[in-house]
Amino acid sequence: MLALLDSGIGGLTVARAFCRRCPTADVLYLADAANAPYGTKSPEELLPLLTHGIEALLARGAERVVLACITASCLHERLPRSLQPLVIPILPFVAERIAACRGRVGIIATEATVRSDALSHALSRYGCTRPIERSAAQPLVALAEAGKTSLADAGVQDALERAILPLLYRGVDTLVLGCTHFPYFEEAIRSLYGGLHILSPARIGSEALVRTLPQEMLRGEGRFTYLVSAYGRK
Repeated sequence: MLALLDSGIGGLTVARAFCRRCPTADVLYLADAANAPYGTKSPEELLPLLTHGIEALLARGAERVVLACITASCLHERLPRSLQPLVIPILPFVAERIAACRGRVGIIATEATVRSDALSHALSRYGCTRPIERSAAQPLVALAEAGKTSLADAGVQDALERAILPLLYRGVDTLVLGCTHFPYFEEAIRSLYGGLHILSPARIGSEALVRTLPQEMLRGEGRFTYLVSAYGRK
């Protein structure tokens, strides 16, 4: 069984895309709502939360746990060594696709991802050393969690413009949605900036999982189990 972990509904974009490709796979999803959002936390705050969540999913029978959160993926190499082989970070899949891009690439992401060096390290492993323009778009996470993803919803257009316009001023023509919450805004982004080439972690992640997971993990009864955390609440 495959498990996915995120702080809320963001990783569902990856899970749904994966289930469409592999409808017989058994999937366990944990929304760590008790500790959301991940994108504003320091590594020292986030690492024990990730460790706890991963161990909880393994205890429920997961064979692999996908960090369906790019902020969480940035910390994969800092997880306990015993867990690392069982955990699949989504960040390297995104980095591989970025490295293959031409043109000028920009990424909108959470505050933590923008601060992290993990993306640069992941890109260098694919021979990509060019700079990637970055822009924090933390308010989009809360909007997505509230179900506000349309341009008709209050605050959405303003949040998108604040995040994306600085990248356009720097000549970006390829936009990476550097948080799995952000594919919920893809239609709104296309309406505002139709000329942008958009890289979605939902598409990239689901394609990569199908390509890399053992075939036996893709064949099951098509069960989808959704869990919401209660631990860690203060």
